[in-house]
Amino acid sequence: MRPLRRSRMSRVQTSAGSVAAEMSGQGCPLLLLHGFPQTGLMWRDIAPNLSREHTVVVVDLPGYGESDPPNDPKIEHPMSKRSMGSMLVELMIGLGHERFAVAGHDRGGRVAYRMAMDHPDNVSHLIVMDVIPTFEVWTRADAKMALAFWPYSFLAQPAPFRKRFFSPRPKPSSTTRWKTGERQPAAFHPRCATPMWRRCARPRPWRRFATSTARPPRSTARMTRPIAKRATK
Repeated sequence: MRPLRRSRMSRVQTSAGSVAAEMSGQGCPLLLLHGFPQTGLMWRDIAPNLSREHTVVVVDLPGYGESDPPNDPKIEHPMSKRSMGSMLVELMIGLGHERFAVAGHDRGGRVAYRMAMDHPDNVSHLIVMDVIPTFEVWTRADAKMALAFWPYSFLAQPAPFRKRFFSPRPKPSSTTRWKTGERQPAAFHPRCATPMWRRCARPRPWRRFATSTARPPRSTARMTRPIAKRATK
C-alpha cells in the first residue's frame, strides 16, 4: 500500500476544466469526495486500505485544492452540486469507469447524493457521511443549531458579506475551530493545510467556496426522489 501524496495527483481534463485526481488499486471503482474546507488528502489514511480491493479514485472537488471550478458560461451556478457532480462523472468515464461507487464526506456527501440522483446509470453504490439533506437541516434548524454550527448559516448569507469576511486573511479565519470559534490551527495537519492555503491565495477562492454551500432551499421538489435505495443495487 502506498500513501496518498499530492505529488502523485495528476490533472485530468474534462469539458468543464481539469480535476486533480489520483488512482490506485484494482477492483470495483470507488470515487472518494472530501468535505469543506479540505482536499483529497482527507483520505490519506483510508485510501491505501481501500485500494486493496478497489480501484480508488481520490480527487480534489471542483474549485478546491488543485482542481478547476466548473467552467461553463451556460450554467447560472457553476459551483452547484449538480455542476460539480457532472464534472466528476465525466472524469470517471474518462478514466474508464462507466459505472462506479461514490463515497462523500460533508460537502462531498452533498455532491455525491446529487450525483446519484442525476446519474443513476453511472452510480452503483452511494455512501454519504456526516451530512443530511439540506431541506432537513433548515427544517429542523433552531437557535441552538445556529450557534453551535455557525458556518452553515454564515455561508448561506448573501454576497458580498462572506467574501469580505474571508478575503483579507483567509488562513487565520480558516484555522478557526468551526463549532466553537476557538482557534485551533493544529486541527489541520500541515501536509493537508498547505494545498488549502495555496488555493486560498488564488483569485476569488472563498467566493467559490461560499457559493457552493448549502442555502435554504426554495423548494423540496428536488429532494423527493429516494436515494438510499441506490446503495442496495
